[in-house]
Formats: sequence, structure tokens, C-alpha cells
Amino acid sequence: MCYRRLSALGLNSPLFQPPRYPSLAMTNERTESQKEASRLNGAQSHGPVTEEGKAISAGNALRHGLVANTILIPGESPEEFQRLLASQIVEFEPQTPNELMLVEAMVVAKWRQMRAWGLTAAAHAREIHAQPDRLPETADLDMPTRAWLALEHIDKTGNSLRHLHQYEGRYGREFLRNRKELLALRRARLNPQK
Repeated sequence: MCYRRLSALGLNSPLFQPPRYPSLAMTNERTESQKEASRLNGAQSHGPVTEEGKAISAGNALRHGLVANTILIPGESPEEFQRLLASQIVEFEPQTPNELMLVEAMVVAKWRQMRAWGLTAAAHAREIHAQPDRLPETADLDMPTRAWLALEHIDKTGNSLRHLHQYEGRYGREFLRNRKELLALRRARLNPQK
């Protein structure tokens, strides 16, 4: 069952690679060799064979493509988002439209939380790289000290880091709330008497 779903979602391997954080999944222009490798791999794919598989694949492409198109910001990888979504669909195996919507809501919350993590890391990195120009004496300091000084500078210059931490917590709670509701729906469906 899981392998069929992975294949229907366009992932031909039963081995799932965990998603990278959105900041690491930012896409740059692909090299010609990467484009050629993609063309060769695509030429080998024949898609689903059974009528059931074709129907699943057609529906997933439309539904999940719409989810990705409304969530991602420029530079984020649709493939990484689809991989995260596929992994959660395989793990939770939603059986009803409501269960599927909750899985999608979980993925959106997790993606946004990972985006906040990536933005936090980017803010720290930017400040650390700017230190030699602003504070030449920091060049010889160890990295934890430089990171702390960068954090202090970010904190003094605005509330953006505080807001990012609030978003991280909010999206984490949103993920857990949707997961709890999904598991409760599943229990009620599997044990209707209780």
C-alpha cells in the first residue's frame, strides 16, 4: 500500500529521504548536466500502469500541486514540499477527505515552521558575516561568541527575531493540534462504539 502511494505521488523509490529545511532547499539555476540527468530519468518513467493507479495519480497531481502553489514562496523547492507531503501521506495513510485535509494542514504548518528556522539561521549568518566590517575585533573570536554577538545585534535592531520565534512556536502548535485531531478522527473511525 505505501509503495503504491509513493509511486502515485511520483516518488519511485520506497526509501524516503527526509526533507531539508526550506532555506537549504532554495533552488538555484540548474546546471546543464543536472537538466540532462532529469531528462534521462524522466524518459525511463512510465507512470502508473493500472486504471486505479492512473486515477490516483491524476487526482494527486491536481490536489497537491494546488496546495504547493499556495504555500511556497519564490525560491522554495516544490519538490521538497511534495516530498514532505508524500512522506506524511505515507505515514498517516489518510482514508477520508477530512483526514487528508488534516495531513495537508500538518505539512503546511511544518513547512512554515521550517521556513522560520531557515530565516532565523539566515539572519544569524548574515550578522556573523557582517561583523568584520562593523566590529573588526570579532574576527579572532570563536564562533559561539560571534554568534552571540550577532544575536545581540539582531535583538537591538528590531523585533524580527522575536517574531520568527513566535511563528516557530505557533506553527509547531498548529502541527501538533492537527495531528491530535487526525489521530482522534482515525480512532473514532476504527472504533465507532467508543
